[in-house]
Amino acid sequence: MKTRSTSTQHISALQRLGLTPLEASIYAFLLGERSATGYRVAQAVGKPIGSTYKALEGLESKGAVMASDDSGARSVRATPIKEFLAARRAELEGVGAILSGARGPDVNEPLDERVYALNDRDQVLERCRSMLGEATDFCIITATPLLAALLTPAMRSAASRAVHVGLKAFSPIEIPGVRVALDPRGPVAVARGPGEWLSVTSDAREMLIAIFDHEVEQINTATWTAHAHLNWAFFTGMGSDYLLAAIRTALDSGTQARELQEMIASMAPFQTPRSDSKRQLMWRYRSSNPNRRGDRSTS
Repeated sequence: MKTRSTSTQHISALQRLGLTPLEASIYAFLLGERSATGYRVAQAVGKPIGSTYKALEGLESKGAVMASDDSGARSVRATPIKEFLAARRAELEGVGAILSGARGPDVNEPLDERVYALNDRDQVLERCRSMLGEATDFCIITATPLLAALLTPAMRSAASRAVHVGLKAFSPIEIPGVRVALDPRGPVAVARGPGEWLSVTSDAREMLIAIFDHEVEQINTATWTAHAHLNWAFFTGMGSDYLLAAIRTALDSGTQARELQEMIASMAPFQTPRSDSKRQLMWRYRSSNPNRRGDRSTS
């Protein structure tokens, strides 16, 4: 009997398309077969026949397999991967068209300041891209090399809209319109770290932090929040860390004091006091002293 090993990476990718772990294993197996009976599939994936048949029914309903009873024994074969992906894409586009008109949060509702855990790799990346897409003033990003490459189009797009985008990177990278500050530790810091990591502040209105595995295939931990106080503190820390990385790299290259001052001045957009989080806190908590009311708009 022909056997075929299926990589964990392929099965994980299929699960992100909406297949259960067993469905993904079965579909991956069938991609390498002309056709197979349910019994043979169960043997190949090492699962009970009842569970296998149930998973095959699920795959049929999702358009991932085709079934035939012509030979007297029910056989199945995988829908070619290109066809399956095209069908899923069309389905998602149709769903997106329906949901695009869904009502967003009421602007008069209280700000959601809960802290959320994100557990899906693609969810984290899309949240980051949305943050860049919705930014109006600035974004500061710390990203290890693989993540910086994945987010390059979103950073370039934000910069093209005159958003100030600053990236602290760990290896040389050039992105039109993006101010890059190299961490002087370089790739060594990534090699010694817990994986590939990402930190983002967008207008100091929302923040995202995440650690992926070293291949950026799985998410280890990720957090997102619009909590105003946390965002103010996070932005202050990220802004200072970003500036420090640029200064340390400049000093290592022999930059003179005057050039260093010019460089620091050019990074003023990333040290701005006009952060959304600070503005929120000012509106809530600043003293009602009438002599102080007039400077809210510049804080």
